[in-house]
Amino acid sequence: MPVCCVVYGCSNRSGREKNKRFYRVPKVVVHKAEKFKKLTEERRKKWLSNLHLRSGGAESSKPVSAATTSSEGALALWVTLSR
Repeated sequence: MPVCCVVYGCSNRSGREKNKRFYRVPKVVVHKAEKFKKLTEERRKKWLSNLHLRSGGAESSKPVSAATTSSEGALALWVTLSR
């Protein structure tokens, strides 16, 4: 089953574009220290917010590398997620 990019306006699919990478939305790590759990919760919230996703559909949602790395997109995504 092909994977489709979840970024609005991106039409990349895993079956068509062999040189594209798809990423999973980060999960919350619960089996580590509380500080690490909070850090992973915040990181996940930022990913969901930036992708305009709700938590329920995030498990199967994957943005493609082209949508997150094209021109200045990678820097913008990194800056946004690292805040």
